[in-house]
Amino acid sequence: MPAGGPKTVLDMEKQLGLDTSAIDLSKTFTNDYAQKANKDAGTKVTTTPAGSDG
Repeated sequence: MPAGGPKTVLDMEKQLGLDTSAIDLSKTFTNDYAQKANKDAGTKVTTTPAGSDG
């Protein structure tokens, strides 16, 4: 997921009035699986992945 993607989704949910108080992006999303899969497949990644803060 591109950098800022998770934070953008969280911000959108807040604007929709959803309760996001229990959401901690650092605990809900990592790129670890995708990064390993790309490395194993030899795929060149051209985007900056999202960090733990979204």
